[in-house]
This record gives sequence, C-alpha cells and structure tokens, in this order.
Amino acid sequence: MALSANEAIFVRGMILHGNKLAAVREAYPRLEKGFEQAAIKYLMQNPEVPRHIDAGILYMYRSMIPGTSIPGPAPLTMADKMQMLRLIIEGERETPTYIVTKQGLRLIFTEPPEQDVEDAKAMLKELQLAEQMEWVF
Repeated sequence: MALSANEAIFVRGMILHGNKLAAVREAYPRLEKGFEQAAIKYLMQNPEVPRHIDAGILYMYRSMIPGTSIPGPAPLTMADKMQMLRLIIEGERETPTYIVTKQGLRLIFTEPPEQDVEDAKAMLKELQLAEQMEWVF
C-alpha cells in the first residue's frame, strides 16, 4: 500500500529533521492549532508510516555505517490490517476533517463517521473470514 501525499511529506520531514511537530505542520499546512498531537497519532497509527521512516533513516546513514543493509518497508500483514480496522471501530483513529474559519479552511481531527465505522466492521469481518479460509486449505 502506497503512502498518501500527506504521509509521504510527514515521513520525509521525520527522516530529515526528526521533529514531529514540524513534520506534521509540513504535511498538513492548514492544521488548526491544538490538533498537532491528533495528527501525529493519526499518521503514526498507519503501520506503513513508521516502517518508511525507519527505512529512510537507515538509507540516510548507510554511508556512515559500512555494511548496513537497507531493507524496504515490510508489507502490511493481516494482523496490521485488522489492528487498523479495530482502531476505527473503537473510535481511536480520528478522521481528518476540514472546517471553515475566519482564516479559511482549517483541518481538525474528529471521531470517525458512523459509515466509516460500519465499513470497518464489514471489512474486519471479511478479513477474519479470509483468515479462517486460509487455515482450511
């Protein structure tokens, strides 16, 4: 699964300077003040993001540490996917939402819409069924 544009910008910032707040501001320039930690949590809950940060840091320091192998980010496992869906179902993965303010459009993070929760429940059920089918064969 590829990173979104916002995730890629955040990963780049984390690799280059390691400052979470600066990286999240680069990724979400319209982020409303006070929602920085929610945005960081949202980005880091995607298992692809920390994996890309780790791989990028290894790549940057490869010349300093001879013999360093640089593996690509590991693909998502069934458990990773299920965990992400559980975060949505339990309301722990907030959703980015734009609002209109006097300063224009601003980004905040809110609880996931009910439709997203229902979709996540259906997807989790499908993944669990697929996992059970793998054990049968």
